[in-house]
Amino acid sequence: MAVIERAPLAWSEVLPRPGASVVERLVDRGTTPLDLIHGLTQRGTLQQAHEYWFRGGYPQPWLRDSQRFSKIWMEQYFRTYLYRDVARLFPRLDTSRFLLFLQLLAGLAGDVVNYSEVARGHMRDSGLLHHLLRIPDLEALLGHPRHGLYWEGMVIEEFNRQLVCTGEPFEAFYYRTSVGAEVDLVLEGDFGLVPIEIKRGSSVDPRTLRGIRDFVADRGCRFGIVVNNDTAPRLYDERLVGVPFVFL
Repeated sequence: MAVIERAPLAWSEVLPRPGASVVERLVDRGTTPLDLIHGLTQRGTLQQAHEYWFRGGYPQPWLRDSQRFSKIWMEQYFRTYLYRDVARLFPRLDTSRFLLFLQLLAGLAGDVVNYSEVARGHMRDSGLLHHLLRIPDLEALLGHPRHGLYWEGMVIEEFNRQLVCTGEPFEAFYYRTSVGAEVDLVLEGDFGLVPIEIKRGSSVDPRTLRGIRDFVADRGCRFGIVVNNDTAPRLYDERLVGVPFVFL
């Protein structure tokens, strides 16, 4: 007997390529920082990555490849969840208020928890998130004031989906110290601890990597990963690796 999570399509499934992915290499305890990026090929273009980010991973919209169909399908999927599945569990639920609650959560996706907000949960599929926020197209998404947080959530989910496909048991965490040092994602499993920092830019200021460097040093991690939109994978130092999202 087994319980298998069936998530929407990962970026690696929308644009498959031969050879082991970064995540498949990551779970091998013998992988070195250089092994992690050696011979990696680009999975797609940045434009294709942005399209995946905006649309999310639900299969039906990808199969039809129609913007109009995608919007209709997403709305009907959401309404089926709200008015059938949730209403069946909670017959007295005020669906209008619950819809507002979901939109509130969507707006807080990727934020840091504090006493005045419900936060640090991610709406797991980016397409559903953007639909709930009524972001109409990629141009509007790229101009959204919180698009960096939404990008971060999509990257985190990509690691989750690819790791599930490997069959490796793992846990995923967000790390923040009392003095403000943070790491966007920490993966823990039989492969050890792997901290991951997520940057949407093509260049990375070394000063912004102090948190992940300290985490790697303090916990003796094999390596840390910085996911960015650079033109190629590269070593930042002997235990810190930069991997563009399109190479994941």
